[in-house]
Amino acid sequence: MVGCLGPILSGLTKDDNKDDFVRRIQHEAESVGGYDVYQSLKLSSILRYINSYRAIKCATALVHGETGLKPDINVVDPHVGFTLLHLVSNDPVLIEFYLRHGARTDIRCEGRLPLDSAIQRIRYVFRGAWSTRQSVYMTIVLMCGFHDMVPSPNGPIRDRVADALTNSTSFYH
Repeated sequence: MVGCLGPILSGLTKDDNKDDFVRRIQHEAESVGGYDVYQSLKLSSILRYINSYRAIKCATALVHGETGLKPDINVVDPHVGFTLLHLVSNDPVLIEFYLRHGARTDIRCEGRLPLDSAIQRIRYVFRGAWSTRQSVYMTIVLMCGFHDMVPSPNGPIRDRVADALTNSTSFYH
């Protein structure tokens, strides 16, 4: 059960230990009667641990099928009512990861797109410091995780945002 597996998954995903993660998931799936049973019971919990610790190596192993599970990254999580992209809408690294692995941006949950969730989080985190009347530039800066840097019209943030928008490059490479 996830309750028993929780501390183990927490440690493996916190350390982003892909090899041990794959072995543990395979072992657990075999012990409960196969991958189909295990997937229906555990997948959303596994993904929550991966997202909590930004465990990109574990996430890569999972979406590439190394664990034997077959995650649909576009399915609505039955426990929270949102897709993965909605749930990670405040984390540019995970957003980029899931987009590169086929996450759809057009799925509405509770009437909201993933972009709506990201904007809602910005509004919550930056109460009073951001509004929809501000520039698109400032919105992009905040959504890309550069809020700890002071934006300036001629600074490095503007250049990175402009470069990413113009050349479709990543902010992290």
